[in-house]
Amino acid sequence: MSRSEPLAERPIELEAWPGGPRTPGIAAVATPDTRQRVRSAAIGLGMGVLLALIFLPIPIVHFAGVPLALLGGVAVGARRLAPGRRLRAIRGPCPHCGHDQSYFLGARWKRVGLPLKLACAHCAKSFSAVEIGESGSA
Repeated sequence: MSRSEPLAERPIELEAWPGGPRTPGIAAVATPDTRQRVRSAAIGLGMGVLLALIFLPIPIVHFAGVPLALLGGVAVGARRLAPGRRLRAIRGPCPHCGHDQSYFLGARWKRVGLPLKLACAHCAKSFSAVEIGESGSA
């Protein structure tokens, strides 16, 4: 499934440690429209209903499993319906070794913001992605 969200590039800084050396980076930020958010929320709610239907014929488990699955589906749907920007990609040189790369941001269903802890695939050292002018000590 491809994302048709428009991506806006924002300049950020990659900080080795709070107050340490910084390198410039680029963050790709998506802002989903209402239609995309409603579709995503419906999928989350549908997963909860499907899980509840799976729990329904199981003796004893259905007493707690069905309500929890429905509640979880509603919670996931409500969270996905909330407006907000989503960080899709970060690219830039590592502040430790200078190797230019794209960084792994974790699960795509999470809403992530800055500061964000990252790790370099080349030197395996960790650092923070921060807004320009801010410190990563959160």
